[in-house]
Amino acid sequence: MIGDIMGLVGYITIILLNVLRKKGKLVKLILSVIMISFMSFLFIGGFTNADYLNYYTAYQNQYAPTFEIGFRFLMKICFAFGLSYDSFLLFIFIIGISLRILFIKNVANINYVLALFLIYPFIIEIVQVRTFLAMSIVIFSMNYLLFDKRGNVLKYIICISLACTIHSLSVFLFPIIIIKFNRIRSLIKYIPVLTLVIIIFLIYNGFSLSFMSGIFSKIDSERASLYVTGGFSNTYILNFIYIIMNLLLAKWSINIINNSSEFNLKDDFKAELSKKIYYINIILFIYTPFYLLSGLFFRIPRSFYIINYVLFYIASERLTKKTQNYYLYNAIIILYLIIVFILEFYVQRKVEVLYPIIFDNKFF
Repeated sequence: MIGDIMGLVGYITIILLNVLRKKGKLVKLILSVIMISFMSFLFIGGFTNADYLNYYTAYQNQYAPTFEIGFRFLMKICFAFGLSYDSFLLFIFIIGISLRILFIKNVANINYVLALFLIYPFIIEIVQVRTFLAMSIVIFSMNYLLFDKRGNVLKYIICISLACTIHSLSVFLFPIIIIKFNRIRSLIKYIPVLTLVIIIFLIYNGFSLSFMSGIFSKIDSERASLYVTGGFSNTYILNFIYIIMNLLLAKWSINIINNSSEFNLKDDFKAELSKKIYYINIILFIYTPFYLLSGLFFRIPRSFYIINYVLFYIASERLTKKTQNYYLYNAIIILYLIIVFILEFYVQRKVEVLYPIIFDNKFF
């Protein structure tokens, strides 16, 4: 019981400390080390979580025919070097969190973004090990998608292709490359209409894309049926609400940035970056019909939450800390994430995911 309380108190304390803007470099470094260490304990220590036994057995037996080739390769390499399963998980965590930091550090405060990530959806990604690593590669690829340099399109394609070898769901992220089009602002106007057409088409076909099963089986033969058949559920409603809320918060953040009088927006690369992140939120809306087929598809926008946290930081940065607006803005962001956290784990009955990670952790 004492260990459970310590774990929960530590979780809350680290989040609160990191969301506050700390200006001292030493303070930032100490907070970063404490938070990342705590995250590693959560990642490794929840030995009774939902998928732990599946991954542990696959690693120990070196037999995982349903896992993608890239992840199987990592397992073989680590096993050949004599790493235990816990050491393998630590290796995955270090790679994943490092890739995310390599993106965040260029545009935002690492502690702020990771603190929000710790609220949601880090706990879920602990269980979904392959998703965590694959989406870490995707987040890193934002360095190429959001910045205009020669060769960045090719680098993005290479990153997404690599992510596909870790989790097949990454293949659906190739279309986001349209963010690089010069007429992106005009194109995104048609996304709501296209989304509605897709929803009507799915309803007409009985929530099935069985005629595309051959294509999906080439992507992931073991899970092809999960991608092509589904139905309406309460989960779909919640996931749809999450997307709408993300769009509204992103739009609010953009308005804060655009109304900032301290910056020359024409020469402000963070303002341009924020617009692209907002456009990505709109593009992600097109995936909402596919939630009707499988909850797997919601992993895509969920993994992009951390991109939104960069946008939230940029907006927060534009607000004066001495004013009520600064505290109100951050309070609403945190409150929203706490509500999502509660809905995800309690309303959608994922307590069995949460409890072992925090309350049945081998480290506390």
